[in-house]
Amino acid sequence: MEHHSLKDRLVSLLTAEDIERLRQSEEENRAILNNVIDGIITIDDAGTILRFNPAAEKIFGYTHEEAIGQNVTILMPEPHRSQHNIYIKNYLTTGKAKIIGIGREVQGRRKDGSLFPLDLAVGEMRLDGKRMFTGVLRDISDRKALERQKNDFYAMVTHDIKSPLTVIMGYTEMLLENEGKLDGQSKEMVEGIGSNAERILGMLEEFLTISRLESGKFVTNLAPEDIPGVVSSVHKQYLPIAQKMNILLETSVQDDMGISCVDRRYLGRAVSNLVQNALKFTGEGGEVKIAAARTDGFFVISVSDTGSGIPAGELGRIFEKYYRSPNASSVKGSGLGLAIVKTIVEAHGGRVEVESVEGKGSTFRIFIPVQTTCPLNTSKTVVA
Repeated sequence: MEHHSLKDRLVSLLTAEDIERLRQSEEENRAILNNVIDGIITIDDAGTILRFNPAAEKIFGYTHEEAIGQNVTILMPEPHRSQHNIYIKNYLTTGKAKIIGIGREVQGRRKDGSLFPLDLAVGEMRLDGKRMFTGVLRDISDRKALERQKNDFYAMVTHDIKSPLTVIMGYTEMLLENEGKLDGQSKEMVEGIGSNAERILGMLEEFLTISRLESGKFVTNLAPEDIPGVVSSVHKQYLPIAQKMNILLETSVQDDMGISCVDRRYLGRAVSNLVQNALKFTGEGGEVKIAAARTDGFFVISVSDTGSGIPAGELGRIFEKYYRSPNASSVKGSGLGLAIVKTIVEAHGGRVEVESVEGKGSTFRIFIPVQTTCPLNTSKTVVA
């Protein structure tokens, strides 16, 4: 009696048209696999390489023929090279994954022995009852090199530019303390030097802050803080400026708000940026109000002004980095202030909202979740 496999029986039921469609589908899948820019490698549960696409050849320096049948550990440095088979065995036994279904940055090892950084994501699948794993990987050497260059640049900005500016500002303060020895024109020139140095220093601080936040990770020092205390500090900081501009700066704080785990420095920076913006866009005789309340599991900090307002068509862009309204060309700024606010608030698990009527003013609201358990130092992933 002749026996036929399930596969043979299924094939016998296919028409010529079905077979042609399957052939075309297989060719399309092969074309995608061969032309995708990411390396794609498939291994079995013993770690043996079953598939190795052209992008993987370019990344690792092995040809398809050299890689197929080899253990995937040839692509790894120590100690992972020696431990990989144990990783797989532990996963098959316990189901606890280190990379599978997660993805992470790892080191790869080329045919010539050189090591390089790569992003790796691994998925699991079953085919004909066999367990297999497919890794999608990308060489990130260029990206890491760029990050090193950026870090070097940030260090240069901090030391070689920021430090001399601080010295200049110190000297201008000393000269102004002896203003009796300065004539009117000299005093005006020294004040101009100081104000411009302060402006450049502020722009550098914004640039360094947004660079740290958007780099992917930064450390927040979370501690129990009373939100009214943050609001009060910002009010004291900007009250003399508001008075000089003849703008009424007020605060309104709900009683018994309690505390929450926040980074006081970063949150204070976010509120400061909103108040600074409000003062910039509010004319003489106007009003700016900082309010804080607790509602529905959130601390809500709002900054309202009676300034020029924001055109409706620009509300969707104001939190973009470097975006400046065409109507704000006369107002000094880098276009980073609101982007910093958004990034800081989202790092705390919150959100920021805005309401504005052109010609009447704006209200920005920061929503920070109430959190009473505080890890001392937390590395936050930020998408800016």
